[in-house]
Amino acid sequence: MKKTKTVLILAAVTGALLLGGCGSEKTKIYEQAGKDLSQGSYKYALEEYQSSIQNGVKLAQSYRGAGIASLRLGKYEDAVNSFTEALNCDKVSKSLRKDILSYRATAELKSGKYEDAMADCQTLGEDFSMDAGSYFLTGKVALAMDSYEEAASNFKQAYGEDSTYDMAIEIYEAYLDKDMEADGTRYLEAALSSEAKDAQDHCDRGRVYYYMEDYSNAKKELLEASKKDFEEKVREEKMKAEVIDVTLPAKKNCVGHRHPNTIALEEVERVFTGMGYEVVEGPEIEYDEYNFRKLNIPDGHPAKDEQDTFYINKDIVLRTQTSPVQARIMEQGKLPICILSPGRVFRSDEVDATHSPSFHQIEGLIIDKNISFADLKGTLEVFAKELFGEDTKTKFRPHHFPFTEPSAEMDVSCFKCGGKGCRFCKGSGWIEILGCGMVHPHVLEMCGIDPEEYTGFAFGVGLERIALLKYEIDDMRLLYENDIRFLKQF
Repeated sequence: MKKTKTVLILAAVTGALLLGGCGSEKTKIYEQAGKDLSQGSYKYALEEYQSSIQNGVKLAQSYRGAGIASLRLGKYEDAVNSFTEALNCDKVSKSLRKDILSYRATAELKSGKYEDAMADCQTLGEDFSMDAGSYFLTGKVALAMDSYEEAASNFKQAYGEDSTYDMAIEIYEAYLDKDMEADGTRYLEAALSSEAKDAQDHCDRGRVYYYMEDYSNAKKELLEASKKDFEEKVREEKMKAEVIDVTLPAKKNCVGHRHPNTIALEEVERVFTGMGYEVVEGPEIEYDEYNFRKLNIPDGHPAKDEQDTFYINKDIVLRTQTSPVQARIMEQGKLPICILSPGRVFRSDEVDATHSPSFHQIEGLIIDKNISFADLKGTLEVFAKELFGEDTKTKFRPHHFPFTEPSAEMDVSCFKCGGKGCRFCKGSGWIEILGCGMVHPHVLEMCGIDPEEYTGFAFGVGLERIALLKYEIDDMRLLYENDIRFLKQF
């Protein structure tokens, strides 16, 4: 079987080469590896991920997949090596890094490298927000190292985050492996303190009683689960029989359409995540401090006027921009920073063809050492070409924003006439697209970042503006009227 599958893979690759290209076939092998991994075909998945690594296809993800396959096959040293290679790849997102670290710690635990596993668990605690799985893994490693108090503390945190029957059983089994059944039984008893709501709950309670060797109650719960499951199926069938009237004429199902804003947002996120940006979000109801003061907009500035801003009280507003997300991220002090922050914003504007009191912005921020305006220009030029076509040109005009210095507005060559001048670009050949600039040193200082050591750039673009330009829509109100005749065009 293994030989047959290998022959098929080689044949597919050879066929693609004869047709004039192998890029798509490499991608297919990577995708097949994911399917085999999810289906438990770990040997095939490992071979396919190794092929993807040799071909340079999504290296971080391929090394991760190879590591998981090796882990499932009991090849713990190989798994550790694969996860290490994945972490050493360029542009590994924060969420992916956390995932790989968790897998590596698991492989190190399996191979008996307890100190290495604990080091990875400590990194998880320092660099990422801990969840139930992270606490449980740290507890297992601490238990293996005979650090019983630390293990107990982490297991308590894990169960506090995820007080399910499954978590209780996992903690019990971890203690059972160390002949500490009494410590694990406490979690089984805690799980049984909650009432069963459905058939699945009764089934899980039966499992818990089984582990406790209370076979009488285990049988009782499993019989109740079977009864509940039967009752639920009968109820579903009854409801179906009552709702469906076969005498009625058939109804045509109207298939929905993706909104132009959604299409535009996904396209922008695709471009920037491909450059290593992480998508983050923040609250729409924001403090004045983050919406204004930390962005170098002091009291008395025209931007804070009640004619432009929705105030809940003197300290809380509906955010007028997504820049507060940037201030919150900078305040955390985890450098370097490379983020994209899309979201809804609010301004006190009258509704017309180009304005709305509620619209969407997409803002980007990079903070690192030796970041220059040239980096900003290069990034935005790539963005413009990806969004509007390879022939798109850009130009920057000096401008002023309180939170950037120097500041600029970026224009792109009209994609309708190629810069020759037309009705769409009002004869100029250029279309204004976004504002940008280098992050103001005072903004860095207020967020706890040394402006002598770090620099950065920021940019912001209206999502509706991109949709209007990309699809040549001349009235912003069309985006929010929910007219199916309009939306079905997309």
